[in-house]
Amino acid sequence: MHEIKKTEFGKTIRTLTLGARKSLCIHPDVRKLSSDTAMSDKCLDMIQSTKSKTPGCPYNKRNTQVYFRNHALAQVQDIEELHDLGEQMSSCSYYGTRSAIPLAQVIAMPYSMLLSKSTRESMGINIKGSIVIFDEAHNIADAVNNTYSVTVSGQHLIKTRRQVWSYFQRYEKRLQGRNVYYIKQLLAVLQNCHKFLTSKSALNAIFTITDFLFEAKVDNINLFKIQQYLERSKLAQKLLGFVASEDGSEGVVTHVSPLRTIGAFFMALTTATANGRILVTQQEKEEGGKEHCLKFMLLNPALHFSDIIAEAKSVILAGGTMQPVSQVLHSLLLGVDSQRVDMFSCGHIIPPTNLTSVALAVGPTNTELDFTFSKRNRTEVMDEVGRIVLNLVRVVPGGLVVFFPSYSYENQVVQHWQSTGVLAAIEAKKVAFREPKCTAEVDSVLTSFAAQCQASGAILFSVVGGKMSEGINFSDDLARCVVMVGLPYPNPHDPELTQQMEYMTQSVSGLSAHDFYTNLCMKAVNQSIGRSIRHRNDFASIVLLDRRYNTIAIRSRLPRWINDRTVSYPTFGPTIPHLVQFFKHHRANETNAGGRTS
Repeated sequence: MHEIKKTEFGKTIRTLTLGARKSLCIHPDVRKLSSDTAMSDKCLDMIQSTKSKTPGCPYNKRNTQVYFRNHALAQVQDIEELHDLGEQMSSCSYYGTRSAIPLAQVIAMPYSMLLSKSTRESMGINIKGSIVIFDEAHNIADAVNNTYSVTVSGQHLIKTRRQVWSYFQRYEKRLQGRNVYYIKQLLAVLQNCHKFLTSKSALNAIFTITDFLFEAKVDNINLFKIQQYLERSKLAQKLLGFVASEDGSEGVVTHVSPLRTIGAFFMALTTATANGRILVTQQEKEEGGKEHCLKFMLLNPALHFSDIIAEAKSVILAGGTMQPVSQVLHSLLLGVDSQRVDMFSCGHIIPPTNLTSVALAVGPTNTELDFTFSKRNRTEVMDEVGRIVLNLVRVVPGGLVVFFPSYSYENQVVQHWQSTGVLAAIEAKKVAFREPKCTAEVDSVLTSFAAQCQASGAILFSVVGGKMSEGINFSDDLARCVVMVGLPYPNPHDPELTQQMEYMTQSVSGLSAHDFYTNLCMKAVNQSIGRSIRHRNDFASIVLLDRRYNTIAIRSRLPRWINDRTVSYPTFGPTIPHLVQFFKHHRANETNAGGRTS
């Protein structure tokens, strides 16, 4: 939205930013809740309740929402500004933005709102004839899979069955024959699924949809018709009211019925058996311990993305680090006529001199940089990485970010450096920070790291696929150098990954399992190293540590604007002089410009 403000359209176009209650709600009692689900429950309780004990939301008034809508569309505003506007007008920003949807010309929203067909329909988002632009499009396939994957736990099945059974006992004599029939079928499915889930043969098993229906003994029941009945009868909503009246609770009544999740699971089970799998897994319970779960895993995101392609006038998949592009095409555009697909690629906005990249096969003592799983734990390999980093902190100004393939390997290497004294030598040059595992600590660590980068310099040990590898911009002095340690291949034994690879091999995409596996790895690499260049005047260096970065198979999967500026040296020797010259050039430019580039 800030970029639109800079253009000639900023004063005339009607824009709108949509978001969740967590971003837009202004009610103090709702905002203090920790989760989106809890906030939704509290919000809906206040809006829908007719009891005097539970007052309605004072900010959700129709007359004030009209004024909010008009002000929201009057000028380009981001989500924070819309939240502040709601506070100033004492009008709900969440429902106010929803009311403005039909009048907006450009709408920005999270993936989850756009990718879910049911969410689009419930919010009144009509994309027919529209131009739909997905930024950071490398994430879309995963986002579609997450949107349409459903997990139900054993406790979830028990709770739902108990509620449906209580409701059935209370109203059986009033229900029509067809209602009785479907509720009895629903109870049978819930019971059979729970029995299956607790059987010894189910744990850690993977099933096709057809096999699961047979094993759970629900293959003779039409789940699609049950799902239609649930929607038509609005049983989930009725169940909520019934449970609330039975409990007699004066607290927050949940407006997210467990039956809704069950209905979504049933709907998933109507997917063609080739496009999904059922996994039996374990998850942590809130009260401690573990419980078995049934998870529907979508294998073919193109199945649902095709709805958007069919409705929209045009779909644009955009991103600065979309390599490997083949992964995006095979995942989202499977079955789309190639004549309908246009591809455009251009260089980066920065001058060629603002980025340099070095791929290293050996370190200062000529030890081979081999980070394959069988060799990366060797003492000599970890020592060699330490020597490289120690050399880098002596010449890199500002901040240096080192990405490791996993939390466990980062911890292993840093502990080894502590024992050998290498970490102390590194910290003598730059203050060291480590990526926290706790999300709540990320902001404070990043703030301290940024402040230290501006002062005497800092180094951050981060993790690929962690909390700082995507979504956080390491611009300017936050990352004058990014080091990638090894290649972050995912666990090949992960059951979900094995199913995805098998699906790709058997589909008509033409993408081999090996290519799919390598593409996943390189997508993670590209998102990590791409964090360092964030605007046209930014400059940074990239150091790739692994002999495999010198192979065509890997180098060809780097973004072109990085690959074109990547050099390989047979020894480590030329690396430091190369970087010294790079930073010397930019220091001279900053001096001539009269200050630091930003």
